[in-house]
Amino acid sequence: MDIDEINRLQAQIDALQAQVESMRAEAEPERASRRGMLKLAAGAAAGAVAGGLAFGANPASAGVTVPVGLSVSNTASAPTRIIRPSAGYSATGSLGLFHLTSDSTKSGNLNTVASMLSVYSDIGPGLVVQSTSNAGAKLDAPVPLKLLDTSNNSATIPTSGYKGQFRVYSGNLYFCVADTNGNNATWRRITGPAAAGAFVAVAPFRAYDSRKTAYSSNGALARNSSRTISVADAHDSNTGAVSTANVVPAGATAVAYNITATGCTGTNFFAVEPGDSTTYSASAVNFGQGQNIANASVCKLDNSRQLKIFCGDDAGSADFIIDIVGYYL
Repeated sequence: MDIDEINRLQAQIDALQAQVESMRAEAEPERASRRGMLKLAAGAAAGAVAGGLAFGANPASAGVTVPVGLSVSNTASAPTRIIRPSAGYSATGSLGLFHLTSDSTKSGNLNTVASMLSVYSDIGPGLVVQSTSNAGAKLDAPVPLKLLDTSNNSATIPTSGYKGQFRVYSGNLYFCVADTNGNNATWRRITGPAAAGAFVAVAPFRAYDSRKTAYSSNGALARNSSRTISVADAHDSNTGAVSTANVVPAGATAVAYNITATGCTGTNFFAVEPGDSTTYSASAVNFGQGQNIANASVCKLDNSRQLKIFCGDDAGSADFIIDIVGYYL
């Protein structure tokens, strides 16, 4: 036995020892964290390549395919990857089932290669899980979770899918609640550009009182007139002064409100619309002469967190009060 044969045998022993240590760590979880286990597995793979092994097979010099290829440069054409044993190791990046590279351009090949797991570093921590049919989830920075986006110009969502799946469709997030062998799927929209967002309940606060001169625009609202008011701030109910600013934050899309008509001079109604509205479509509260009457509802905001109050075309006028109990964001 010459020195080369001794060296090859020693390399095989070292690689097998590393593999045993990895298996022992897996069998005894308390010995290593997940990160430690990955390090042991990587060490075993590196030892196998260094010794010309195929994890227990004959040395690569004997013509056996090396299933683990390590590339120091980690480029798009030669990333670190676990390759299909029948294909062998080559510089072509389209053979890998596992890719690890610092070349962000490699991500452009994901739709054509057999890659099942790809990790990139140049664009931040990333993990891409993808099947040959492009189904999967993409986790990357700066977006922590990006679901399969099937955006198109169709007016309806697809009828295919399986119960439990999520789908991003035309900017909307859907969840599949039922299917028939992948067809006739029933999808429920969770949120999207046209959705109001999550409701945030707040301690009720006074947003406006037309009887208080502290507001720049005040006084009773006459028939066939309107007034645009902000609902962003909380006001003192006695003085009308701002007590807490921006209770309804920028970006809020709608508010849950209570409107009170008071000091009514005759029969009429108030309508509540977004602040940029030019007309109204429905009444929010109807009032008669001498009444103090209230009603609650929800209304969309304009981009400045404003509502517009319209007084109807009947004879009466009245003061009005707006209280906010929550908003959608």
